Amino acid sequence: IADLSLGIGLGCFVALLLTQVWLEMSMSPHQVWEALAEHE
Repeated sequence: IADLSLGIGLGCFVALLLTQVWLEMSMSPHQVWEALAEHE
């Protein structure tokens, strides 16, 4: 079970990393921060 949760955590981490890279490439940092501020 520990290995499974570790795999899920790693998968989420990688997905988050890829999303962040994609956002940085598709938008300027200023737009990214504005978008994050709107969600919170």
